[in-house]
Amino acid sequence: MNNFFVYHNEKKIGQSVLDLGNLEAFTNKNVSGSKNGVVWVVSGVGRRSPKKYYASMAFVIDTEKTGSSPIAGFENSISGKKGIILKKPIEVTGQPWLRELNRTTANFVNGFSKISDPVIISEFENIFSRHGFKP
Repeated sequence: MNNFFVYHNEKKIGQSVLDLGNLEAFTNKNVSGSKNGVVWVVSGVGRRSPKKYYASMAFVIDTEKTGSSPIAGFENSISGKKGIILKKPIEVTGQPWLRELNRTTANFVNGFSKISDPVIISEFENIFSRHGFKP
């Protein structure tokens, strides 16, 4: 199973994942070929410094949409039916694995990215499995 990362910038999108209420993420990156993969979502909250980061949502990708998105400024989206939106997102600011993810995704600029680092994937699995999501 492929694993993907999405950065959800609350300021840019205008809503938290909880407010959105759907297992859906938005990006300008190519989403083709992501179906049946798992996406792990980290939300950035606040101004540039000190910004806080939260593990907020995870789901199995059922649908890839290209060329249109309900959120202005984004061309593509992915969505799913099996997953979880955490009512109380888990703060991960400063975690070593998040710093590595930040480094490998160019400070999260790469927004939607395939990830293969077993430590990062394991950390996401541990966080979300405690809340009932096991892909």
